[in-house]
Parts: sequence; structure tokens; C-alpha cells
Amino acid sequence: MKNNYFLFLLISCCVSFAQINDTDAKLMYQKAEDAYNKENYQDAIKITADLNAEMNPNSKVWSPKVLFLHLKSAYRYFQLDNSSNKSYDNFFILSKQSESMLATIDKTTYPQEKYNEIVLMNGYFQKKTKEFEVQKDRTPQEAIDFLNKCAKDFPAKDDTFQNLIITTFSIDDKYLKIISTCIDNNHKKVVYVDLANIDDVNCWNTAEWKEFIPCKFTSKIANQFVAVGTSCMDIGDFNNTTIDVEKAFVNWNERQLMLSDYFDVKSNLFLRENFSSRIESALQFLVDSSPKKEATTKPVSKF
Repeated sequence: MKNNYFLFLLISCCVSFAQINDTDAKLMYQKAEDAYNKENYQDAIKITADLNAEMNPNSKVWSPKVLFLHLKSAYRYFQLDNSSNKSYDNFFILSKQSESMLATIDKTTYPQEKYNEIVLMNGYFQKKTKEFEVQKDRTPQEAIDFLNKCAKDFPAKDDTFQNLIITTFSIDDKYLKIISTCIDNNHKKVVYVDLANIDDVNCWNTAEWKEFIPCKFTSKIANQFVAVGTSCMDIGDFNNTTIDVEKAFVNWNERQLMLSDYFDVKSNLFLRENFSSRIESALQFLVDSSPKKEATTKPVSKF
């Protein structure tokens, strides 16, 4: 999840029934509608936001016709995943906007098909708002606390003997440090994720990977070094050994982790409440909050 997407900056929770009258407004609306019909939903969202700003430069009031296309475009846009722009702020605004529209329109005169669409979209936006609520006004430490709570509530098990694995998350300089311990043999694995060199986090919660859920780290900079460093040792050695992080990265270079190594991804509650997406958001927040090299610096988002 990145910085809050510009396409929702102009959304308000007030609704009007003003009609599109001038020629320029009609042309802009047609352009937005054409973009929607061509499945260019991102363009349609931006054009409708721009149109609203031009129609109501000194007001937060929307035309219902423009608002409906804006909401519908956003709904379709997120249905195509676009996980990097999914955020609590965006879904909260869309939820309130669609809720306000439902409360304002006259159900007896408004087209039934469109009314049903608004109900559907509002339900989706409300569900996503709840799902991403962990992002609200969070700090990096709260993101770490959330990950540790998930690890405690959904402890992973090893593949062979199904022994519990205890996992802890912490920030160590610019690294996300993950320590997992098998309680049966006290074997520890320490993982370092180089937050400073990562731009995007994506969890592959698909049918093919549902038992593992790979979490992939990527950078937009060509040939950028994206690394996960791993060091394995017995608990006795761990307490008396200083780990050379840079050496760990040299020896173990990866671009992804398996969430199943740290969480019970098969838990019914984990699946039902979509915790993989929430964990992805927490990790992305830590990435966004981490000091970046100048080439990759970008605004910090909310977790």
C-alpha cells in the first residue's frame, strides 16, 4: 500500500442532484464514460474527479451522475486488484460517499438498477474499510505490534511434525527482523528484510498458493538489490553470537517469504478475515515508512 492515491483527494461526503449543463462538462463526462467502457478505470476516476472540481470549484458537492460514474469506476478498479492503492483512507471515503448517496436519493424514483449497484458498491467499500481498519492512524511500532499479534493468534507449524513455531517481528536499524523458533527443538531462524531497498509488497493469496501465500518484495528501480537475509542456528548459539547482517545478505539473497512460515494461513479465521491482505498492508506500511535512498524516496503512506 503506497501513498494515498490522488484519485480520491477530491471526494466529499456531500451529494447534490445538479445536472450537467454546459458543453465542456458534457464532453468531459463523455470522455470519462468512454474510459470506463474501455476498462480504463483509473482514467475514468481521475476525469470524474477533475470534472467535479471544475463544476464545483468552491464546493464539495457532487453531481449524482458524475458521482455514480466515479464510484462505479473506483469499484471496478479495485475489483481488478490494484492492491498497491488499496488503503483504509480510500475505502473509508468511498464508503461514506456511497452511504451518503444512498441516504439522499429517492429510491422510488431513482433507477432501480443503479440503486442496486450503489448498494452493492457501498457493501464492498464498507467491507474493505473494516478490512483495512488496521491502517488507521498507525505508526511503525503499531504495525510491528499488529504483526506480532497475528503471529501469536495464528502461530505457524512446521511441515514435518506440525510443531508450533513462535515468531517475533522487530525493527533493527533499516531492517525488519523476524525471529522464528520451533518450540520442539529450539531451532531459530533469523530473517532480515532490507526495507530501504524495497518499494512494493505483494502477497499471492491465490488458489495455487493458498497453503503458503508467498510474500514478494520488489523495487521499481532497475536492478535494485532487493534482499532477504537468513541465518539459521541453534538457540544456544543464537544467544552468544553477533549476526553479521551484511554477510547474511551475501549468502542468502531472496525476493520473497512464505507467510506460512510465520502464520497459520490455513486457519478459518485467518482466511475469513483476510489476514493475508492485512499483513501485506502492515509490511507495505513498514516499507513506506522506512528511510529510502534518494532514488526511491516517496511520500509515506498510512498503515
